Amino acid sequence: MIVIYGPPGVGKLTVAKQLAFKTKFKLFHNHLTTDLVASFFEIWSDPFSTALDKVRIFFFTMAADNNLDIIFTFVYESGIKDHLLKKYIDIYEKKGGTVHLVQLICSLDTLRNRISEPDRQKYFKLYSVDALESYLLKINPFLQVSQRDSLVIDNTNLTVDTAVENIINSCNLTSNGDTDSENLSPTM
Repeated sequence: MIVIYGPPGVGKLTVAKQLAFKTKFKLFHNHLTTDLVASFFEIWSDPFSTALDKVRIFFFTMAADNNLDIIFTFVYESGIKDHLLKKYIDIYEKKGGTVHLVQLICSLDTLRNRISEPDRQKYFKLYSVDALESYLLKINPFLQVSQRDSLVIDNTNLTVDTAVENIINSCNLTSNGDTDSENLSPTM
């Protein structure tokens, strides 16, 4: 399992899509479950959080039981999500799987420019600079997971392919060699 985390708008889904394409890992991005659960419960309410955790645990368990290689993306919030991340990692490692953490970061100016990309509106994502600024006043999504080491990639000026190659090489993954990254922007 590859866990890609970082602040909203840093390029997690963009990198994860290309990584999935190049490695044939299955992509389980954060908003597959967030948007599902938000269609039933008020976002961030207690029932929402409980349902979200249960859906993810079920999915991770099924994926680990079936030896699926997956990429999971999310925004890390130190202290708030530590216990959840530990649960997700434990599910894979108890089945003999390996888990790699990859933190994507970029400059704040770059983040402000990326946050309003139109494709962010497909999911329940932050997509305005004002919403980002408000979020950053409450949460520091630039923190590194404290439980274990992470590969840190500053993608301020990297292409998607360069970031993906860094992940493939650092995590000793097998690439299928494909370089066709249609529908992906040349930089994050």
